[in-house]
Amino acid sequence: MLVIGALAGCSTGVQQADRAIFVNACAGGTGATQADCACAYDDLAGPGNSSDQLIQDTIDDLQRGQVPQRLTRAIARCSTPR
Repeated sequence: MLVIGALAGCSTGVQQADRAIFVNACAGGTGATQADCACAYDDLAGPGNSSDQLIQDTIDDLQRGQVPQRLTRAIARCSTPR
């Protein structure tokens, strides 16, 4: 059986799995919706970002109980009606 918590500290190398880990850690650590966290993942992993390391650093921060400003900003952009 695969435990998400155990995987949260490492990249799986499979984008869909990494995205799911990020979304779960984000929703659990921030109280944001999974939809807003999925949007934040796309925002942080988008073009022009050093996506793999940025995503991993964000997951690591969330595991330590810290919500990085970059994630707070991404969630705000995603949850604001356009």
